Parts: sequence; structure tokens; C-alpha cells
Amino acid sequence: MGNIRYLHIIRGFAAFFVVLAHAKWPFWIGGSAFFKDTRFSELSLADGLGVALALASSNGTSMVIVFFVLSGFIISYSYKKNEWTYREFLVNRAIRIYIPYLAAALLAGFVLWVAYRIAAPVFVSPVKDYHERIFIAYSEGLTIQNFLKTLVFSKTERINYFGFNYVFWSLLYEVLFYLFFPFIFKYCKYIFLAAGLFYPLHFLYNPLPEINYWYFYFTEYLFYFTAGVFLFQYYSTQAVELIKASYVFRKPVLFFLLLISFLVVILGIINRFKDLSFFAAAIFGATWILRIMLYGIRDTIVSRALLFLGTISYSLYLIHIPILLMAYSLLFYIFQWHTYSSPWIHFLLAGATIPFAYFFYLLFERFSITLIDRHKKAVHKKAVTSHFTSIKTS
Repeated sequence: MGNIRYLHIIRGFAAFFVVLAHAKWPFWIGGSAFFKDTRFSELSLADGLGVALALASSNGTSMVIVFFVLSGFIISYSYKKNEWTYREFLVNRAIRIYIPYLAAALLAGFVLWVAYRIAAPVFVSPVKDYHERIFIAYSEGLTIQNFLKTLVFSKTERINYFGFNYVFWSLLYEVLFYLFFPFIFKYCKYIFLAAGLFYPLHFLYNPLPEINYWYFYFTEYLFYFTAGVFLFQYYSTQAVELIKASYVFRKPVLFFLLLISFLVVILGIINRFKDLSFFAAAIFGATWILRIMLYGIRDTIVSRALLFLGTISYSLYLIHIPILLMAYSLLFYIFQWHTYSSPWIHFLLAGATIPFAYFFYLLFERFSITLIDRHKKAVHKKAVTSHFTSIKTS
């Protein structure tokens, strides 16, 4: 398991892909609106490249699926390595998830209040869907009731999470995964098979995910989590050299699978390919995990940058929406800009979220990691004391 730390590269890539996808909401008019007035053939080389990259990075939800598969693999590794009891495991996960989450919810509420106050004209008279959603989130969502709903990862169909931080949706499924994890880990083969059997149901019946949490958990998201757990159990019980010897897991084959699955993910910008792209994202995540675990990674500027993004990925995921909203409102307040036609602006603003995420990481996420380290030491000390006590009494 020497290469497991390099899996942060996948986290970093997936997190920034999500930021790029969400940055287009405020900072680009979008592909369909853009092509109403402009033909692709009329674009300059720079704008053509920008549009192509913007469209290719639109399917942000697919990268959340990658997170789910990766979570299944890494949580399995941590659980087995630390030999947690169920209670110890839940305490560990609660500290890791909840402290940054609570801070992000409060920050999002404050930012929404400030951002709306300085850019109210564009939100009161919405030019696009993004403005209307901000208006609803401000006028109806900044309530104690909605804050309490957000604390338990819940929301109503009309009103988004507290502070309009709509990325919180995925954390509910993470928490459900943690609640059942020891059972999933123990009976992984059977649960993975059952999840695979239920998986096609969400293709046939697709209700609103905002109000059908359990349905989507059992018919879709459980499959992605258990895929990661199953992959870990397969990898950890096989000799690495034997896996490498298999034709299926050779470098060129894994690279081909990565490329093809990522191309299908990109096709997710077309509505009829959305569900297929999520399945492809699971294959993309699992293939990348295997490639890194089997063959490691080269030390380059890109890999180091992605490792850094992976380290702060949870913070980046939690706060990029309010940071983008604040930037949008400030630019409107200063320059009166409310729509953006350039396909490059959102790339710049997406990158600008990184230093804020790092500061948030230092304040809150690293604090939660420190508490987890203390918890691990306390658990270990208790186990050692109990062991010596049992020796003495025997």
C-alpha cells in the first residue's frame, strides 16, 4: 500500500474539475446560450479552445462519483489499518467531516447575506437562472429552520442548503455510507452484488433526488461506494506482481480504459448520456486507483500540484460555491457586470478559489485532522493499557 498517498492526486483532479464546472454558473453564459449568437467556426483559436475546455469540464457531478469510489477504497484501507470499533470509526468520521462542514455552512450563510446586499439589483431582477436561485436562497433560505435542516444534510425541493451551498448534497450519501460501513466491509461481495442488481432501477425511474434520498442511495450511490470497497479488498488480497501479470491490468490497457471512460464522462454534457457518464466515472475512478496503486506516479510539477489540491480537496469542495458567489457580487458592484461571454473568465475565477480553500483548510480542516490524531493516540493508549491489565490479571 506504499502508493496510497498518491491517490490524493485523484482527489485533487476531481475537486478542481467540480470547481470548474460550478464556476460556469456565474461566470459564463453557457454553451447553448453562447452558440445562439456565435458559430464555432467564427471563433478565434483562443476562444475556440476555451469553449472546448469549458464544455469538456461541464459534467462536475461525474467527479463526485469518482469521490464516492475513492472514498470506498480509502475508508476501507483506514478501517483495516486502524482496526476501529464501530464507535471509534463513527467518532473518527464525525470529527473529519463535521467540523469543516459546520464552518462551511456558517460561512456560506454569511457570504450569501453579504453578496446579496452588494449586488441585490441583479438578483431581484434575474437575468438568468443563477440569479433567481440566489434570490430564493436569500429571501427564503436564510432561516434557522433551513440551517437546522442543513446540519442533518437535508433540504427542501425549492430552497437549497443554507447559504446556497448546493454541493452539500453529496455529504448525505457519504454519511449514510459511514453508518453502514462495517457491515458493508464485512459482507462486501454480497452487498456489491445486490447494489449491482438494484443499480439499473435508477435508469428506469428517476425521481427528484432532493426528496428521494434513500431511493438514490440504494439504487445508485451505494453501488459506487461498494465498488471502491470491493476494489480495495481485491487489491489487498492479491499479490501485486500477479495482478500486474494479468493482461487486463497492464499499463497500456489501464491507460486506454482511463481515456475511454473519461471521454464518456465528457459526453455527460448531453442530457441523454448523463447516467451513462456516471457509470463511466466509476470506471474512470477505479481504473485510476488501480493504475496508481500498481505503478505509482512520476514526480512532476503537475503531480505535485494535484497532490496539493488533493490535500485541501475537502475544503475546496466545501467553500468554492460561496467564494465564487462573493467574487461575482463584487464584480457586479464594481463594474456592473452580470453576464460573461468569454469562455476563459471562469477558469481564472476557479483558480482564485484555491488560496481561500487553503486558508480554510488551515483554520478548520487541519484542526479536525489534529483531533483525529489525538483520538487515534487515545484509542491506542487505551488498547495498550487494556492489554497489559489483562496480562497482569491472568
